[in-house]
Amino acid sequence: MKSVIESFRASLPFTLNLAAKAAVVGIDGRVLGITEADASASVAASVAAVRAFFGERWQTGDVAVLNDPDRGATHVCQLTAVAPISRQGKIAAWGVLRSNIPDLGGWHAGGYSPQAVDRWAEAARFEPAKLLLAGRVRREVADLLSLNSRTPKATRRLALALAEAVLGLGKLLDLDQIQAAFQGDLSKVRRALEELGTKEGKGAATIRTPAGIASPGEISVRLSCAAGKLAVHVAAPAISAHPVNLGAAASNDIVLSAVMQGLGVELKTGALLEFVETRFRDGLLAARVPACVGLGRETSGVALHTACATACSALNQRPAPNAAPAWLAREVAGDLDWSTGALSARSAAALLAAETEADR
Repeated sequence: MKSVIESFRASLPFTLNLAAKAAVVGIDGRVLGITEADASASVAASVAAVRAFFGERWQTGDVAVLNDPDRGATHVCQLTAVAPISRQGKIAAWGVLRSNIPDLGGWHAGGYSPQAVDRWAEAARFEPAKLLLAGRVRREVADLLSLNSRTPKATRRLALALAEAVLGLGKLLDLDQIQAAFQGDLSKVRRALEELGTKEGKGAATIRTPAGIASPGEISVRLSCAAGKLAVHVAAPAISAHPVNLGAAASNDIVLSAVMQGLGVELKTGALLEFVETRFRDGLLAARVPACVGLGRETSGVALHTACATACSALNQRPAPNAAPAWLAREVAGDLDWSTGALSARSAAALLAAETEADR
């Protein structure tokens, strides 16, 4: 799957932090393989949304795209492409390829803005739409993406490259090997949880916000391990009037990242999803449109990761990690200016520069 990501990157004439990831999701909804296991929850949600939207209306060469945070995206300038993988004339699995996209409107390029207290101020939002139909580009869908972007040529080129790459993904995969790897990861997680037995751990963290935005308070996490399962109880403030709310897809990915780090397991599948149940008692970390925004990952999301990692350390009696959340450096579209809450001028300019390079 990594080779598909490398080919996708190489097909683009511009350089930006794509945060690209690939996955294979089974017809039962399990994430059988993924290049970054801590994105399993959001990828599974995106595939489920696409399947629910289109039902059985699929043919070879179809590719659906979406960026809706209520349907799995972790921020609005993230495009996910989904295509069926067929074997012997039947859909055997689903291929997924996801990437950051330079711009889809809103106050600022890249979808970060302290003014964006709702989804529409942040960027345009798309429900699942088929960008390729039987391998042919649907011009109206490509045009919708271009017309809602400050970087129309770069956005269009990236979206089409993403669609072509996800079609290639299915041709390269050995589904039997992927299934075997998934079973291996299931055993790995099961052993890690068996070592914990029946234990509990707790952690808390104050939400860090940019200057001028008051912190809405503290996030606390309680982990309980029993019967080979891990329950994650999260308490957070109510939905904020400031742009620090986080959607459930992003929150679930962050929990998975912290739990994997705490358990000390390296996974290549979404096996951990089979053992972890996250319960959000309050709205800040499971906000729906229009409240959830991209900045929530760098504010409330960091606090969630810190609290969950601390709770994991208490659970398995290991020192709490000092390193910054690994997912954050991979996901963010550029450097955040903590005096404003927006991407730095340099990072925003780099995103917009993709337009001048799109014709190369």
